[in-house]
Amino acid sequence: MMIGTMILTGALSGSAASVTVFVGNTNLVGTAADVFVPPATNIFLNDQVVWVWEGNFHSSTSGTSTSSNATPNGLWDSGINSQPHSFTNTFTSPGSFTYYCSVHFNLGMTGAVNVASVPAPKAVTVFVGNTNLIGTAADVFVPPSTNINVNDQVIWVWEGSFHSSTSGTSTSTNATPKGLWDSGVNSHPHSFTNTFSSAGSFTYYCSVHFSLGMTGVVNVAGGALPPNVSITNPPTGATLSAPASFTLAATASGNSGTVTNVEFFQGAISLGNVTTAPYSVPVSSLAAADYTFSAVASDNSGQTATNSVTIHVVTPVPIVLSAPQFLPPSDFRFDYTANPGLTYIVQRTSSLSSGSWTTLSTNVAGGSPVLFDDPTASGNPGFYRVGRLPNP
Repeated sequence: MMIGTMILTGALSGSAASVTVFVGNTNLVGTAADVFVPPATNIFLNDQVVWVWEGNFHSSTSGTSTSSNATPNGLWDSGINSQPHSFTNTFTSPGSFTYYCSVHFNLGMTGAVNVASVPAPKAVTVFVGNTNLIGTAADVFVPPSTNINVNDQVIWVWEGSFHSSTSGTSTSTNATPKGLWDSGVNSHPHSFTNTFSSAGSFTYYCSVHFSLGMTGVVNVAGGALPPNVSITNPPTGATLSAPASFTLAATASGNSGTVTNVEFFQGAISLGNVTTAPYSVPVSSLAAADYTFSAVASDNSGQTATNSVTIHVVTPVPIVLSAPQFLPPSDFRFDYTANPGLTYIVQRTSSLSSGSWTTLSTNVAGGSPVLFDDPTASGNPGFYRVGRLPNP
């Protein structure tokens, strides 16, 4: 049994919110790099801020500071860390929260998180029947049209008898329920509550008196929601071989508004601003290190959303095949060196001149060396090669 080796190489190709603040600016040098980017962050109640370290020996410590003194207030403290590192805090009360780096506050390394309250859900009352009228004129909803916001409630309060609140549409001769809610037929005193979790116009009727025009509508306005954004390449935690070149890609969609642009960052450095889908930028020739990439989507209402990934770039080791062993009648195995996290392919041919190779295995190395076993090694001679696949 003969063993051959060939190394395959190739370039790489391709509802609370979370907001990223970079700790240190790798686009600057010296003490100018000792900053938070951005220094001021605007979020809503229950949103998170994720501090991502791009520099060394920094902290995110809540409190106040001057050029000569810093006073923590105990709300949060990341401790002193260096890149790669991240720290997250969730803001559960409104207000303006200042913070500083406990090492570099005297250089002006400070920041602020401004937390705005979102409107609290409210309850609106609709009366079922009008006791101020008599006969069939009393068979009405008061008011017939109600305007609320997402997550608000409507409470129907019975003032008359033998009425329902049933979601659906109706004419003078027919009613069609939609199944969103149905109070059943009830009489005074009674109440029924429904919470509206999505925007839209929702019609309803009384299942007993719809023919008399006893109908209503609830108009639900959507709150201002940030867009959705997700980095699709590379996946977070991916291991790539140096020099790493690939396409940084993301998907984005609007909720309350329309996506206007997606800006990509390597750490705190902007890689480009893309205004139309598909949203992507090239990344080239990364040396061995850990990197954080972010995509920030903005919409036409001023809302933003951020998604970040961290990848590992490693220097690929030479692929060396060793310890070949043939176990009759048809088992052949050997070891090969690899980088954990990179993907390798093992192929076999019966003739080096044929140019035809059969793939036996493709796997992500979990360690080094990797043991390969071919339990169906038949024919003689047989040649094997192991290659490292290009970055995705």
